[in-house]
Amino acid sequence: MKYITLLFSISMMFIVTSYCQFNFPNSIRYADSVIAFSSQYTSTSWSARQALGAPDTYPNYGDIPTAWASLTADGQREYLILRFPNPAPIRYVAIYETFNPGAVDTIYVKNPNTNQWVVVWSGTAAIQPPVARIFQVTFPLTSFNVNEIRIAINSPAVPSWNEIDAVAISDVPVSVEENEGTLINTFTLNQNFPNPFNPTTKITWTSPMSAWNTLKIYDILGNEIATLVDEFRDAGDYEVIFTISDKNKILSSGIYFYRLKVGNFTQTRKMILSK
Repeated sequence: MKYITLLFSISMMFIVTSYCQFNFPNSIRYADSVIAFSSQYTSTSWSARQALGAPDTYPNYGDIPTAWASLTADGQREYLILRFPNPAPIRYVAIYETFNPGAVDTIYVKNPNTNQWVVVWSGTAAIQPPVARIFQVTFPLTSFNVNEIRIAINSPAVPSWNEIDAVAISDVPVSVEENEGTLINTFTLNQNFPNPFNPTTKITWTSPMSAWNTLKIYDILGNEIATLVDEFRDAGDYEVIFTISDKNKILSSGIYFYRLKVGNFTQTRKMILSK
């Protein structure tokens, strides 16, 4: 296969770190058989069967034959239909993308009672950083047992082959951070540090789900001072460092608030500017 590498300003300055990578506990169910696929590069290397079982390519990134790849790089939309053991309701899907991630745009689960496919997540395919990632999606618990899912892939939207190493499902939105080995299953908005601050402080938070993240600063009267984050992000740990700039030196010492909204989760904390 050919290898193709794809390589606020308002009153605050900020720096955002990338999300951490994740593994999963043994209770996660991995696909154990292939039901159907749009295409595969060969019947052995880069075949649909390479997407079965626990990851054996991730966290390595590249055009690696132990992951599934389509027959052509950008010739058509692609799909994988996979079966999982032990049917049960789910609320979580994780897709290990190991080459040119970002092409997945719809995830379906099959309702065995109606034999119909149900969309549990849809989005817009987009080029992502050239690193292996686990694309994690959380949704309301299904009212039926699930052992089949369909992954729809907009391959032309993300140039070159878009390779998948493994797919996992679960009834709980749980991840395990590799470096710390701690479960990430709740939202956490941490106290900024340092606090009080002048002119710089760091805000950190943890999200267990892929969702739209918004982080804003307010004064004590509830007036919005700045929007630090307003974008879709995967589950993980994040930080924003912001510094009082020349444009907002008029901000007086006192109490300010920062509010995080991720999906339906909202939390507000207090911070103190001390000049």
